[in-house]
Formats: sequence, C-alpha cells, structure tokens
Amino acid sequence: MGEAVRAIIMKGNTYLLVQRGGLQTKSYGQWQFPGGKREKLKKAQALKKEILEETGLTVKSIHPFKKVNIHFEDTGNHSTVFYKVKAEGDVQIQESEISNFGWYDKKESLELDLTPSTKHIFNDLR
Repeated sequence: MGEAVRAIIMKGNTYLLVQRGGLQTKSYGQWQFPGGKREKLKKAQALKKEILEETGLTVKSIHPFKKVNIHFEDTGNHSTVFYKVKAEGDVQIQESEISNFGWYDKKESLELDLTPSTKHIFNDLR
C-alpha cells in the first residue's frame, strides 16, 4: 500500500491546489493539494520537503486533519494523510511535477478534475 502526505493550505477562503504534470503519473492533469509520497521520512518531515520542492513555500505549522484510504483496481490500496498547513512565501511551482496551480474556493475546487482523495477530503472541509 502506498502512502502520501498532502497539505491543505489556505489563503482567505481559498485553497492552494496544484495540477499534476509528468506524463508518467496516474493523476496527470488532475488537481490536488500539494504533497507527495512519504518515502522513508516521518510524515511531517516528508510534507515540509514536498511543499518546499513543489511550491517554494516554507511551512510554518502542521496540524493533522484526516487520513483517506482509496482502493484502485489496478494498483490496490493507497492511503493519503492530509494536514492543515500554514505556509509563507510566493508560490513557484516545480514544472517537472506540477503543470499549474491556483487558489480556489470550495465551490470552484469541486468543479475541477480532482484526484479521488482530494474530492473526498473536500466533503470534510468547511
């Protein structure tokens, strides 16, 4: 089972979402919260590393939010741990992994082509 960590970063009433690049990825073209695979780092360390690499933002605080488990027929079970994150700086995407980014309110977000775990987590956000 793969495990990923994702950051819910807000600015006002909008959420930072990134659109996946990299043609080899299953979620190519879909939108999700920034983050990535946990690898061998602790979850908080992995998340800080991924946020800095993908967005250029510096993480100031991390608070656990929710774990989501999704089953895919072709690749099995995947677990994603979401955190509410406060970050600072200007977003500068890493174009090898991310093709686009934006700040979207909940209604706008739900109109995008979201990954399954991102769509799931929006049900729990107020």
